Amino acid sequence: MGEPVVDIAIEPRRSSDRDRLSQALARIADDDPDCRVRIDAESGQVIVSGQDEHHLVHLIERLKAAGVELNVGTPQVAYRETITRRVERDYVHRKQSQAGSQFARIKFRVEPADGPQFVAVVDEANLPAAYILAVQTGVASVMGSGPVIGFPIAGVRFTLMDGAYHDVDSSTLAFETAARAGYYQAIEQAGPKVLEPIMWLEALAPQTVIGEVIGDLNSRRGRIERTEARGGDHLVVALVPLSTMFGYANSLRALSSGAGRYTIRFSHYAEVPGGVDPDDRFGPAMAMRA
Repeated sequence: MGEPVVDIAIEPRRSSDRDRLSQALARIADDDPDCRVRIDAESGQVIVSGQDEHHLVHLIERLKAAGVELNVGTPQVAYRETITRRVERDYVHRKQSQAGSQFARIKFRVEPADGPQFVAVVDEANLPAAYILAVQTGVASVMGSGPVIGFPIAGVRFTLMDGAYHDVDSSTLAFETAARAGYYQAIEQAGPKVLEPIMWLEALAPQTVIGEVIGDLNSRRGRIERTEARGGDHLVVALVPLSTMFGYANSLRALSSGAGRYTIRFSHYAEVPGGVDPDDRFGPAMAMRA
């Protein structure tokens, strides 16, 4: 399965088409393992994720062929967020209300890491298993929205090192709340940054225009990996940020008088350079009707 790196927001034009859209999306998800579908928590829109711009176009055409009239947003890059340094916190959640008191204390660490996103090294004598699970649930519930611009968190490990509870005032809800609030505080202090998908591009164009093709890729923040002659054509291999690649098919066609062609696939995520603003998150659904 490939990495879905482009998102698009859709909604049925008529409320009566919602069930038909849901059924069509379910069929596509079953048929196409490289397609992912989710609901955006802020806008309520359906977000369809694919491999590239052409993949999204194909998915939208399939939905329309199923008889669903759609409002379709602008394709958006699937950014990620991560952190750059380790932070340890000793967080206490304490709340008094008419409904009763809440208490939870957790000592934890967040750090950049590959592998498991949650590790518990706390002794169950200090924190029962149900409360450890509640901390894990709380952390998982907020990893989908980073502190910079709200994209999912990646490459971060949360290690629960210790904790304390009260026989009367503690509950799983209190520990979930402590985990969410403590996690947010720690992430904001851990040097958060935004990551963008970098694509592996292979473009083939006539030798006579290869300079213009390379210049166009350079203007898109591309890094040329190699070039080689292919008969009367020339192959250019480059790593290019996906955010700069929308409309590239038309650009290459114009530069090469229709003779150029290319393939593109996901390579890796890399930090967005300073001075480059990531795309905004999906706006309200009404923006698609403007």
